[in-house]
Amino acid sequence: MFLYVLYVFIKRKQARSYEEDKELAELADGDSCVVQMDFAENYTVTFQDEIQSAHWKQRQITVYTVMIYHRDNTISRIIVSDSRDHEKRAVTAYTASVLETIKQDFPTVKNVAFWTDGPSSQFKNKFIFILSAKLANVYELQISWNYFATSHGKGPNDALGGNAKRIAHQKILSRQMVINDALSFAKAVKSAKSKIDVKVMSQADIEAKCIKLRVDELWEQLSAVPGTSNTHCVTARNGDNTINIKFYSSSTWLSTHNFRHKAELISTSLLQGIVVL
Repeated sequence: MFLYVLYVFIKRKQARSYEEDKELAELADGDSCVVQMDFAENYTVTFQDEIQSAHWKQRQITVYTVMIYHRDNTISRIIVSDSRDHEKRAVTAYTASVLETIKQDFPTVKNVAFWTDGPSSQFKNKFIFILSAKLANVYELQISWNYFATSHGKGPNDALGGNAKRIAHQKILSRQMVINDALSFAKAVKSAKSKIDVKVMSQADIEAKCIKLRVDELWEQLSAVPGTSNTHCVTARNGDNTINIKFYSSSTWLSTHNFRHKAELISTSLLQGIVVL
């Protein structure tokens, strides 16, 4: 019963913080931006006319969904790739690409709040934690990385990914397009003249972003982060490899972690944050 109550508590706290971040980002003179990201289910390549054995040799395309909110602007973007990597290197490249867009299109932005799910293989791990500090320094932004509660429900990214794949599938069924890779998938979605912005990134593009950010050096011999599974907000501290960790985004209790030293607890533990209501 306690675990269920704790789950509901986190779900409500994070949902409220997400809405507050969006309201702040949508202010007419705001300098904040909310970025919600997620991997959609891979798009499976199919053909209108295919031989029976094609069913057992189907290719897949990665579809990474991004929603960007700033003032009265909303960008619905998908990043598609023939690389099926859904781990830290792909997340690094896609996130860097998003930040480059923000710096170019919204030069007044000073604070970026990322919102994602919390799978440990993709977003909630020590590699992404230290990456947030690196990105804050490289792009000269205040960055927070927030995590929704498990099974928090469907959101705009689910609709975005589903809509893009529906457009592509309709193009195939009507024989208007033949889709066999990420590039042709992007062309199919763009041909529908929807409001979905499409970007293609190859494996070489992903590696180039990682090399530019020197992530292999960054991730070498990282110390573990205590309480990772219970973390729902990470805030980068500019100038060093230190992050602030919170049990939930609006909590006043936090801990700091320096990746070159042992954790320094400011609160007695992350879980004690639940008593501050």
